[in-house]
Amino acid sequence: MTRTLPRPLPETLLAILFGLLVLAEPFHVPLIDPDEGRYSEIPREMLASGDYVIPHQNGLVYLEKPPLGYWLVAGSFRLFGETEGAARLPGKLATAGTMLALFLFARRRLGERAGALAALFFGGSLLGFGLSRIVLIDPLLTAAQTGAVLAFVALAEADARSRPGSRTPVVVFAVSAAAAVLLKGLVGVVLPGGAVVVWSLVTGRWGPFRRLVAPLPALVFLALAVPWHVLAALREPQFLSFYFVNEHFYRFLRPDHRRPGPPWYFVAVIIGGFLPWTPLLPRLRAAWPGKTRSAWAARPLEAFLWIWILLVVVFFSVSKSKLIPYVHPVFPSISLLLALTLSRDERGSGLLAWERRSLMFLFGLLSAAAALLGASGIVSIPGLAPSAFGLSACLLAGFLLVAGSPAVAPWKELPVLATAWLLFLGAALWVLPAYAKWQGTWPIVEALAADRQPGDLLVQRGRYVESIPFYVRHLTPLSAINARSELNFGRQLDRTGIFQTDEEFTRVWNGSRRVLAILHRDVRKEWTGPEAFRTPYRVLATAQDDKYLLVSNDPGRASANAPAGPEAAPDPAPVR
Repeated sequence: MTRTLPRPLPETLLAILFGLLVLAEPFHVPLIDPDEGRYSEIPREMLASGDYVIPHQNGLVYLEKPPLGYWLVAGSFRLFGETEGAARLPGKLATAGTMLALFLFARRRLGERAGALAALFFGGSLLGFGLSRIVLIDPLLTAAQTGAVLAFVALAEADARSRPGSRTPVVVFAVSAAAAVLLKGLVGVVLPGGAVVVWSLVTGRWGPFRRLVAPLPALVFLALAVPWHVLAALREPQFLSFYFVNEHFYRFLRPDHRRPGPPWYFVAVIIGGFLPWTPLLPRLRAAWPGKTRSAWAARPLEAFLWIWILLVVVFFSVSKSKLIPYVHPVFPSISLLLALTLSRDERGSGLLAWERRSLMFLFGLLSAAAALLGASGIVSIPGLAPSAFGLSACLLAGFLLVAGSPAVAPWKELPVLATAWLLFLGAALWVLPAYAKWQGTWPIVEALAADRQPGDLLVQRGRYVESIPFYVRHLTPLSAINARSELNFGRQLDRTGIFQTDEEFTRVWNGSRRVLAILHRDVRKEWTGPEAFRTPYRVLATAQDDKYLLVSNDPGRASANAPAGPEAAPDPAPVR
């Protein structure tokens, strides 16, 4: 007798499609500055120099973040080459891995549909999908902290059943917390640890906490998290004060990083970042554990997820430094809670009338906006118009799908919505290359590839474009860089001579050597007016509506044959 395999649910198939879309890199998408340039160049320099302890950016010590994210990207470069796709691969795998973890965790408790919805909500959310396609630390941090959250929930559930449980969740929590520390610093352990303490206080159950601070998990955590910090402190005497004091406490307590935001900043991020599932969020009321301590103790899954979400949101809302990705680690927990709530709902995945109207409005508005963007020419991005019209067509198809959802069985309305959103995200990938080439400095990169010769000196003046060293595979001297640049700590320890004074830049520019310079528009006035004292430049390429220019002091001369006079400053120590 032949055994037939069970047919996968529509939600499962859609979760798989979203996961594949997360991993896809169907077009050439240049790096988008500053983040992608920074988090790609640092691993490239690690490979080039062989120094995996102290991260460097353009040859300068860069200790704002721990090294695990750089190590993962460097490993991807080693396997697949130093390309944009390889740089983005660890973040994509982290997002897909988080989706898989949510699927397996929820399926074990409430079945396949709950698992598929949890994966779908996270990987298909606007923020979850968007951050997966950017070279950032945050998707990796979210994966690590989600591992810690799910591991503790498993411990809490075993404790609620008065069972000791296995050691696996304890070890997973320790490994996940250590990975989070090596990705983003103290928040990697402070936030999960704080959530554990708050849960223990609220429920009065301290058994899981005691298991986490036992010798085995403590030793695992310390063995993984501490060695790099010790090595970095031995290598750089200023490491401890800068890394812990400035990048952890001052970043939280002071507005020095100029990233302010109102107290409701992250609530708005969740509302916008959870699209298109945002209209479903009110259903989370059914997942609130209750008003009594006994109710919270009896529902460890919901209790801990709520505590984790609220703690992270409150913590970063109080902080003086706010960025959208900071709240990304709560998205898996929100997705899991919502999936469990819908799975327990007798109405299945049928949409309420106001939810359907909200989604129709969303798709209609996005479709109209995309069509207007393509037709108006407001933004002069080459190739945007046909891409925007294609995006509008997919959004309109999504609108019609959602509008027609009452005609299908109620339990299929959510898959219909997910299909419409899948069309939108797929079409957005079509627009992404044109946007990345416009937003970044790709025209300058292309001009450098065509015009730069072996003896040319490439300099950046006015602003540091972080992707340029990655593309030219060489460090670039800097001059007149903003005093608030993230390179300032490394500048104090500059051992490469990468920074030029105005006098040094002028001497080189006016000399016999061919110089290519990337100029920010703020410094162009130095070449105009009666006080101009530099050889005039010729523009070779522009980017971002003339915000950046690639110029040459003598574009017609072959620099390889140019004599080296005393005015030609030596190149900084290269990291090729």
